[in-house]
Amino acid sequence: MKIFMFILSFSVALFGVSVIASALDYNADLSLSAAEQYNDNIFLSHTDRVGDYSTVITPAVAISTTTEKINAMLNYSPSFIYYNSHSELNSISQQASANGSVRLSEVATLAIADSFVRTKDALIIRSIVGSGPVTRNQETITTNTLSGNLLYKLTEQLSLQPSLTYTMTDNSDSDIANLNNYSGGLLASYLLTGRTTLRASATYTVYDYSIGSDYNGQDYILGLNHKFTPTITVDIYGGVDMTQIRGQGDTDTGFIGGLSATKTLERGSVSIAYTQAVTAAIQNSSPLKSQILLLHYAAPVTAFLEASLSASYGHYRAIGLNTGPDQKRTETVGTAGLSYRLLPWANLTLSYSYVNSNDKVDKSGSYSNNVIVAGIRLSKQARF
Repeated sequence: MKIFMFILSFSVALFGVSVIASALDYNADLSLSAAEQYNDNIFLSHTDRVGDYSTVITPAVAISTTTEKINAMLNYSPSFIYYNSHSELNSISQQASANGSVRLSEVATLAIADSFVRTKDALIIRSIVGSGPVTRNQETITTNTLSGNLLYKLTEQLSLQPSLTYTMTDNSDSDIANLNNYSGGLLASYLLTGRTTLRASATYTVYDYSIGSDYNGQDYILGLNHKFTPTITVDIYGGVDMTQIRGQGDTDTGFIGGLSATKTLERGSVSIAYTQAVTAAIQNSSPLKSQILLLHYAAPVTAFLEASLSASYGHYRAIGLNTGPDQKRTETVGTAGLSYRLLPWANLTLSYSYVNSNDKVDKSGSYSNNVIVAGIRLSKQARF
């Protein structure tokens, strides 16, 4: 509740300043989604697989405003999940966020964002940035991330961006560590040409776990973003990460970096990305080294029908001396989806997802999961 009150207060402040700055001018996106879902392994079990149908109802509201100096947005979307044969698993997932930016001067812009998620749903957990592998299901996870940065343009080509981030993660399962994550960094960007941007960054992170050891991390990265053609963009970066167990002096040093390429097609787009990084992982008790390969393709089939395909492969290894069944794992995820525009304000959706999670330490922690979702989404935009 305290986190909700913070997001509410933060949003009221942003929207209040925007009202003072100019005439009242808000945009609202309202939607209501209803879906039937079949999950053939609701407990993510290795051998004792239990399947069930569920109904998911998700109302959502997004309110935004833009003035000459301020942009602000507030989002809230609870999901009401009702199981057919396991009513004890019925739950309400909640997602809320608030973000805004203020142009302080011609060369300085301040941005602040806060996001909140409380859920038992594995699909929602997997969508949280930095979540890592999903090793358990049907346990409530609450996570909140507050971040801020100041973009300062030294020249037309060169800019500096200091940033601070705080993340809190709480797990209802007492066997999983809660986490307070603090991070501060500095990013320098240089516009070499109209199509090429160079960047360098340094980041310091503190991982404060409630179970096991605590960690400090340092990242130093160089990167380049280049637009080869109006339809092809490539981003490449690399550097070194040094993660240290606090109080012990043991340091794990290694490469971090990535490569991504996006191609905009005449009809649709395709992208591929590879990243090697260190993440706190919200169902873990130590930072994880991750290697992730992502593929995504989306394109219209007709004027009303759009298809999408995505696939990912992730390899995760724990840093440090902590041990446990989720310390070394691979995950393969594939999703295929269709969206049909029935009316300008109504879309039908159908998707299939497959997950194979392989625990390299304890095979009893491995599982596979098939999820089929069919639903309808109604939406309305308003301005006031």
